[in-house]
Parts: sequence; C-alpha cells; structure tokens
Amino acid sequence: MFKKVKKYGIIFIILSLSIFLYSCTDSTKKVTLSENTGEDILVEEDEVAESMNTAKKLLSDNQFSEANDLYNKALSLDNTNKDLYIEVKDTLLNSNRYEDAYTVIKKAIDNNVDVDNMKNIAKDIASNFQTIQINYSTYEGSSFILPSIITTTLDNKEVTLKVAWDNSNVNTKKIGEYSYKGFSEEHFRNIEAKVTILNRKETVIGSIKKIYTSNGKTYVDVDLVEFYFGKEIALKEAMKDNEKIAYDEEKGPYVPDGYYIRNNYTTITTYQVSDNCSYKLLEHDLEERLGYEIDNKGTSDINFDCSAKDFKEVIKLYNEFEKEEFDDKGRPITNRATLCWIELDGGIAQSIYRQYTP
Repeated sequence: MFKKVKKYGIIFIILSLSIFLYSCTDSTKKVTLSENTGEDILVEEDEVAESMNTAKKLLSDNQFSEANDLYNKALSLDNTNKDLYIEVKDTLLNSNRYEDAYTVIKKAIDNNVDVDNMKNIAKDIASNFQTIQINYSTYEGSSFILPSIITTTLDNKEVTLKVAWDNSNVNTKKIGEYSYKGFSEEHFRNIEAKVTILNRKETVIGSIKKIYTSNGKTYVDVDLVEFYFGKEIALKEAMKDNEKIAYDEEKGPYVPDGYYIRNNYTTITTYQVSDNCSYKLLEHDLEERLGYEIDNKGTSDINFDCSAKDFKEVIKLYNEFEKEEFDDKGRPITNRATLCWIELDGGIAQSIYRQYTP
C-alpha cells in the first residue's frame, strides 16, 4: 500500500511540475515578444518623426545634403509607407528641390510602393526639368556614333545617364551644326546633342603659347584670333568693334599697318601636331633670334623652311621676351611675335608658319 501511494505521488509531482514549467515558459515568451515588438515599433516611429522634423529644419536652412541624408534615413526605417514618400516629396517640391523629389519617388518605385501612381508622380516632377544639352564635334567624312552613356551634372551632382537616341549614327557628310534627340528613362530627362561637323582641312591663326611633347605626341597651345589683312577689310572689321583707328585728311580713316586682329577667344586651344609637320620662320626670326644669315635680303614677309627644333626655340624666345600686355578694356593683347598660321587636317597640325606683322 505504501509503495503504491509513493509511486502515484511521484507521478503526480512530476506531472504538476511539467505543467507548471510549460505554463511559465509559454507565458514568458508571449509577454517578452509582445513587449519587445511594441518597443521596437515605438522606437522606429520616434526615429522617423525625429528624422523628418530635423530634415525639414535643415531644408529651410538650405542645408540640402544633410536634409537628404535624414529623409533617406526616415524612408529606410519605413520603406513601405506610401504616405511618407509623398510627404517627403511634397516638402522637397515646396523648396524647389525637383531633382531630390524625383529621387524620392524613384526610390518608392524601386521598393515596389504604389508603383503606377508613383510613376505618374515621377513624370509630373520630370516635366519641370530642362532638357540636358551636350555638345560634340567631329570632322567631315568621319565615323561618329553618339554614346549610350553620358556624364552630366544634375542638381550640382555629377551623374551618369543611359541615353536612348532617336538616331545615334551621326551623318558627317556635310559641314554644319546638327541636333540629335535622346531620352534617359532613369531620370525621365530629354537629352539634346548638338554635333558640329568641322571642315576636315582648315587653316587657323593665333599666337602660339607653347609647343611640347607628352606621351610621345607633340602638341601646340594657341591663342586663336581673327586676322584681317588689307586696308578696306581691316578698316571695316575695326569699325565693327569700335576700335581706335587712324585718320588722314586726304585718305580718310585707315588701320595702321594694313591689318586688324580680333581676339574674342577666352580659352587656349590645343592641337596635336603631326610627326611630319612642316615649319617655317620669317627672315628676322632666323637672323635675329637664331643668328642665321639669309641670302635673300628684303624678304621680311616671306617664310623659310626650318627644323622643328629651330621653330620651337624661336617661339620660346619670343614668349620669354614679350610680357603679356592688356588693352584699356582689360583684354590680353595678342602677341604678334608668335602669330602663326596652322594648317589642320582632321584637327591635327600639318604645317605651321609665321605671319609677318610690321
């Protein structure tokens, strides 16, 4: 009798203890999960609200980069909230931050949030964007294809865009400027490429600043100008610019020395020089700068063949001797001592020779 009671008592105790442990363990799980989830949600909501409020203040203070960082943080915490994307978008549009607003809506589309509606919103925002203009140049008869990827600046940021062109093959048969249309799906941007077809063979004139070699190739830096020779033509062009001209009671107005130089270029132009380029210098260049004796006297306006080394040496000496001067309007005065004609073929210099300027 005692053994039976003892046996049943032990069984009862084990069953009771198991039920108690199970009950405690299960309820503890429920309480813990419920409390943690609630806390996580509350913390997340607080972070979103705090990020949004701080971002709005930064935006009003024109601290755009910092504001965008906080808007992105808020959206990453709640990236399925349609209303949050709309709120951020509206706030940015109110500050005329169209590119940033577009990026927010693009992010909603990428996260599969209310996609059809977001695409319509993206198109509406993109309608405020200006067409992106890019410029190219190539030579008559060359092969030129517009690139499928371009780099440009949007909202003060450098971005890379994929472009679908209406026609990417450029017709180079005729000299002139032509326009080609394209579209970037990623940013809903219209692209316009202006392509200038240049004369393959042309002659330009300018003051040479430097001739140098880089990576095995020779280059020439030139301050390009417009050069008008002949009394009537020179006078006509000088009068267009309201430049000071001389006056003779018998001859009337005239341009001294019979030529006029117009320098409207604001940058230095660089050309590659052919390995077979020919060089020529004037008589006084060779005699006064290099010490050569020229048999043909009285030929100051005639060029003589010379070596590349001699040509470079003369240009170097003239640039060291002639200091840069400016006219009364603050414009640089063309260095006539290094004024040269450059014959180009496909943009590469084939011949360089001096222009005589008394």
